[in-house]
Order: sequence, then C-alpha cells, then structure tokens
Amino acid sequence: MSFRERVALTWSITWPLLLIDILWTLLLHAFSDGNTSTAETAFQVASLFVVGPMVLRRAIRRGTPEHTIAVVKSGQDASMSIGDALSVFWLLAWRSLILALLALVPLSLLLKFVVTPALNEWVRGLAASPVTNALGLTAVDGIMNMALVPFVIPSMLRKRYRHFTFSLRPRENAPRMKVVSPKHFKRNLSKR
Repeated sequence: MSFRERVALTWSITWPLLLIDILWTLLLHAFSDGNTSTAETAFQVASLFVVGPMVLRRAIRRGTPEHTIAVVKSGQDASMSIGDALSVFWLLAWRSLILALLALVPLSLLLKFVVTPALNEWVRGLAASPVTNALGLTAVDGIMNMALVPFVIPSMLRKRYRHFTFSLRPRENAPRMKVVSPKHFKRNLSKR
C-alpha cells in the first residue's frame, strides 16, 4: 500500500472521529454550565470502545481506491466484528501514541524556538475557555493522527490477530498510476 493510500485510509478513519468529537463538544458546552469533566470522560471511553471501532470497520470495509482490505477468518472472507475492530483500533492508538511520545521532545524544542511570546499568550487566552480548549485538543489530535497513523498502518495490515488477518487486494478498476523517476519529474517541472 502506497503512502498516499495510507494517508487516505487514515483520513477516512480520522474525519468522522473529528466531526463526532466537535459536535459532542459543542453540544456538551451549549447545554452545560458547570463541570463537564465526567461527561467528557464518559464520551472518551465510549469513543475508544464503540465509536472508534465502528468508524474503523467502515474505513476497512470501504478500503482505498486502489485496494480492498478483506478480513480473513479461518481462511475465508468474513465481516469484522466490533471486538475485532477494537483490537485493531487499540493497536493503532497505542502505536501512534508511542510515536507521539518519541516526537514530543524534538517538537517541543522546535516550538520553543519558533513560537513567539505574543503567539504563546494568544494560545493561552484561547485555552482559558473550555470550549476552545476542547476544540483545540480535538484539532491537535486530528493533526497527530494524520501525521503518525500512516506509519502504523503497514503493521496493522501485517499483524496476525487472534481470530483474523487482513488481506490487501488490488481493485480491478483501480486507476493505474505511472511511476515517474525523479529525473523525469524535475525535467517536466522545469518545462512549466
């Protein structure tokens, strides 16, 4: 699976989760004046165990324009249960979390030199509001997913799970992409 396909698969998992998270945040803060931490925690647990696996099942069923992703149980194609999807979703979550933790130190050092004090104060002012803080965390989560999950997808596809495996199959009507060497790419780019 090409990197472009992995990014497309990551996007098909990420955008529904972002949309649900944004709608939940807006709804929760529109109808609640007090402490929302209990409701937010309950929603995060439900997202991990139910919503995330359902979205992942949908993305696996749809596949990518070039490939279908079949779930194989006992040597035959089968459908993915919520429990199966939970094991895959958990794998994506903890492996991308490890990558995020490894990237945290260099990223924080980079941001220390790049972010101006005025921008830092502006972000702190935004974070003072519970709604903008929650929406900002949702945006950061989406960016981190798009940056890290494409690197975890190959291990997700290769792993032998307890009751199933994945089989990556090319689509018959997949668009055929011509591979262009870097030399020809530069030459064609310079003609423009």
